[in-house]
Amino acid sequence: MAVELLDSRSRREWETAVSGSAEPPSYETLKQFLERRLYTLEALSTARPDHGTNKSTGKSVNATAQSARAQSSRKPTSRCPLCQQDHYILHCSEYQQKQPRQRLEVISTKDLCLNCLGKHLVTECQSKKSCMTCKERHHTTVHEACATSGNTSALSSHVSNKVRETAVTVLLATARVSITDRLGSSHIIRALIDPGSE
Repeated sequence: MAVELLDSRSRREWETAVSGSAEPPSYETLKQFLERRLYTLEALSTARPDHGTNKSTGKSVNATAQSARAQSSRKPTSRCPLCQQDHYILHCSEYQQKQPRQRLEVISTKDLCLNCLGKHLVTECQSKKSCMTCKERHHTTVHEACATSGNTSALSSHVSNKVRETAVTVLLATARVSITDRLGSSHIIRALIDPGSE
């Protein structure tokens, strides 16, 4: 069974996650658990070592497995920004009890990454993960708040306060013009109108 290949901490968390169900867990349940676990381990990672090739064998190192094993045995390097306890904010009971909109406020006020909940801007986020529901660059725990149209302004104000990104649409005036080439043939072309020229 695939669960036997997990490290002891991940296996313990898996058993906790499925202990409430009388029926055996499905493959989809295991897949979702592993995605969440990997997401958590990536978010906990503060500095990623260079995973190149193994010098003794010359073979490529499995960076994900190596990172997961290292992270599962390592304690969090910083305190939870919400309750100041020694755990990652995703495991904080205060954070878990909040509604998605309240979680979004916490992320904004504590200057956390909207994508991985780390202590950096979303524009600097190195995590390759995104929301498991819609695949956008926000954490799954705030998906509902980000998905509702009323909260998109709160989301964009959080991002725009940190980084100024402007999308400018430029419309160019054109006209269809008939021209005659040197052989006397007429052609209709589109000409660019420059309103600033004299």
